[in-house]
Amino acid sequence: MHRAMHNSSVVWVGWDDEEILCCYGLIPPTLLSDRAYLWLYTTEYLKEHLFILVRHSQRAIADALREYPLLVGHCRIGSSKSLRWLRWLGAEFGGAQGDLIPFEIKASSWPRP
Repeated sequence: MHRAMHNSSVVWVGWDDEEILCCYGLIPPTLLSDRAYLWLYTTEYLKEHLFILVRHSQRAIADALREYPLLVGHCRIGSSKSLRWLRWLGAEFGGAQGDLIPFEIKASSWPRP
């Protein structure tokens, strides 16, 4: 996670008092790229604040898609909450690659139909 945060062009952190709920961010492959890799890290404290994550990340991703028309990433098979979050953000999924499922979120599809 430290490497992901360091390589990110932008990072969002969700807090409740002194507890970190989640972090997510964007890693572009180059400074001039029109795409970025979307990552998410959650803690056990997030379960009581899922709605806030969805609402905030919806706005953050809408802003991100103005700078990066394509967001990409991978999600572990069986990570039902992460998959649900990505679906809510309009992700389209590819075929499984080992224990990972690739996804894309396109500005051309935002907001979701």
